[in-house]
Amino acid sequence: MKRKLTLVKLDYKYCDYLRKYDKKVPYNYGAKELRPFIGVLFKIKSFMYFAPLSSPKPKHTKLKNKLDLLKIDDGKLGIINF
Repeated sequence: MKRKLTLVKLDYKYCDYLRKYDKKVPYNYGAKELRPFIGVLFKIKSFMYFAPLSSPKPKHTKLKNKLDLLKIDDGKLGIINF
């Protein structure tokens, strides 16, 4: 089964709202408003879930893919934080 993922930008006010219920929601204010998210990863009832992308950093090539982290092109293009 193929899935189509898209890049989206989330309003920082929405991220602030979500953080009231889950402290792990990333800050998305100021320069970080340009941070892209990837989604829709999954949908439960009417709730859609997205994951933030992180720009490439040298340390990403040393990280291992885990349940909550996926390297893009072995970390050279960044990572997805689930």
